[in-house]
Amino acid sequence: MKYQKFIFLGILIVAFVIVYGQPIAYPMYSSPLKAPATQSIKSTNLTYETIPTSGFANYIGKKLEAIQAVYGEPVETISTGYSYTISIFRATESSSYMEVSTIDQKIVGIKVIDPKNDAVAPFSNGMTMSQLTKITMIYPNFQLKYENQYVDIELSEEDMNYRPLIGFENGTFLILFFDQSSSKLYSMMYLSEELLLKLVPYTMTGEVLPDFVEQHNVDWTTIDHQKVDLASNTLKILRKREKLTVYQPNTTLQAKANHILAEFLTHPEDTLTTQRVQLMQRSIAGQESDHFILTDEEISGLLQANALTQSSGYLEIPVIDPTFTILSWYSNSFLHQKYMQEKEESLGVAFSKETMLVLLQEKQTTSKESNEP
Repeated sequence: MKYQKFIFLGILIVAFVIVYGQPIAYPMYSSPLKAPATQSIKSTNLTYETIPTSGFANYIGKKLEAIQAVYGEPVETISTGYSYTISIFRATESSSYMEVSTIDQKIVGIKVIDPKNDAVAPFSNGMTMSQLTKITMIYPNFQLKYENQYVDIELSEEDMNYRPLIGFENGTFLILFFDQSSSKLYSMMYLSEELLLKLVPYTMTGEVLPDFVEQHNVDWTTIDHQKVDLASNTLKILRKREKLTVYQPNTTLQAKANHILAEFLTHPEDTLTTQRVQLMQRSIAGQESDHFILTDEEISGLLQANALTQSSGYLEIPVIDPTFTILSWYSNSFLHQKYMQEKEESLGVAFSKETMLVLLQEKQTTSKESNEP
């Protein structure tokens, strides 16, 4: 028994030497372990890298004449009612469709749909995400400085896959729009830092965020009508890309859209809870970074109250630039499916300053058609 105690004591001493002596003999060091995905994303917050300025990014900040000298006069120029205008170029040498946004004749944004490759190099129309990653990394977080305050931009996983953000060396940015059907690049928007922050295409946080300022003494009736045409034309272009039937004009549905939007903005409490009304009002006042969107239940209530059957709708605030908003929809899985269905439908679009309502209605069959074999 006496020897067993000595043996036990000896084993205990050896164990202590091994356990506590190892850190001395072999000091620990910080190894470059792979961080969890969330930490990896946050680590790029201050270190996103820019790429050499190319393509239409060279025009951002220049006068409108610079792009007109190459692509001619725009076929139409409309006011957004918020201090900048949109000049429309159709069937140019660079794309099937192009819009140029300006403030005081200075270019702040350029959108192209189905761009020609030589005008947007090193990017190319129809490129895949794997091809894009050979050109640049896709960053989930950006931090910009606006009026001596930092603004953080966070891209969701879907944003990174279908609407990634690229920064150029000259301080401008590029949003790439990938098609939800083919996962291929189909559209691009080059834009200034300020326009990026104003459009709020991603989740943004910061003490100071720039906002669009509503212009006074402008003809809002004309502006709203022009935005309706712009939105309708953009949806037409995108449906043609997928070889789908173009939405049919429907004066009755268009009148319904105008009526529903006017009634909703006059009496939002009839559709929304008090909390939701307050949220909408903050969005209109520019006090919310996220856009205000009616829920399926809320939009269904509006349609039922106006006796609209076989119909669907979508309302969003704010929508300053209709084409940009619809391009974002097209790269959203849910909304792409909503607006790119094969069945024939009628379209009704209504605008009231920065509020857009879109109504879709399935083709109504007459009793004669339903009885035909």
